[in-house]
Amino acid sequence: MMNIVRTHPRVLRVEAGTLFVIDTEDESVTPLLDLATCTPCWWRKIEQFLRLEISLAVQASRAQDRCDIVWAGSEKVGIPLSFLRLRKPLVVIAHHMSSPRKARFARATGVVERWDGIGFISDESRAFFIDYFGVNPSRLFQYETSKYLDKFDPSEASSDGPIMSVGVAKRDYVTLIKALANLPEYHAELYMSSKFGDSLQSHAHMSIPNTVKIVEWVSDEDLLQRYHHARFVAVPLEDTTHSGAGINAVLDASALGKAVIATNTGGMRTFVKDGETGILVPPGDADAWVDAIRLLWTQPELANRMGQAGRLYIEERFSPAKVGSKIESLLDCLYAQQRG
Repeated sequence: MMNIVRTHPRVLRVEAGTLFVIDTEDESVTPLLDLATCTPCWWRKIEQFLRLEISLAVQASRAQDRCDIVWAGSEKVGIPLSFLRLRKPLVVIAHHMSSPRKARFARATGVVERWDGIGFISDESRAFFIDYFGVNPSRLFQYETSKYLDKFDPSEASSDGPIMSVGVAKRDYVTLIKALANLPEYHAELYMSSKFGDSLQSHAHMSIPNTVKIVEWVSDEDLLQRYHHARFVAVPLEDTTHSGAGINAVLDASALGKAVIATNTGGMRTFVKDGETGILVPPGDADAWVDAIRLLWTQPELANRMGQAGRLYIEERFSPAKVGSKIESLLDCLYAQQRG
């Protein structure tokens, strides 16, 4: 992402408990800190309760002289950074600022006003920043893209495999499995666990039909092969305001030319064009899932058309080039202001 910046600022990237400096001229990466090895367990528990990475923000503030721009990978570190004496521009990737308590706190304290650049997830979150916080649209940029877009030719894919569902966060597998139990002739594989957390235990109470296979975490290479053969991809979500839930799964599926059935919640309307690139179903509606699954399973030509349309949509709007161009312009501008 950073190697596209013409002015070559040094970017201090702050996320997931780590600090590292990216030199955008030679693309070198210099690790500075891994808090997992130096933060007491009791303090990490407090930060988890607050959902803030305070220690990381403090360390980033101390390291700011080694960079031109500070890049916070989420609001968990972006919020505490806002209360520290930063002398460098601050760019924050905002994953979930629309939760009522977080939004009220941010507006009351003016946190968002101190963010020089804001990466948004969906059209809904972009509108929220403009309408609720009064953010100038020039400070906003779309951040999401698919890691598979440039690595896979969808014309090489087959669609003779099972229905596929991937992901953990905010997933409503209860509703999906209820629907699949009413479709005993259709097979599905659910990837309900990840390297970031175990989701299998939380669904241990469910009765799983024989036609549904639960798969533990697999590597990206294996997952790509599973996508290759999937008939289409299901993304069942809880009824949530979390605009980032399920987005990576949809982007990856569409990038690989697969039709998507997803719950109409959060930011899904940005990524699934209902009736064009996939089908959106109401939250918690197992009957709607049954109808959508049966439609795409029995009409593979329709599923293929939707998958092709999804691929074109991702290429046009969420390609690395499109996303990178906006980031390039923003970082160039911030760097020029910093130097000037």
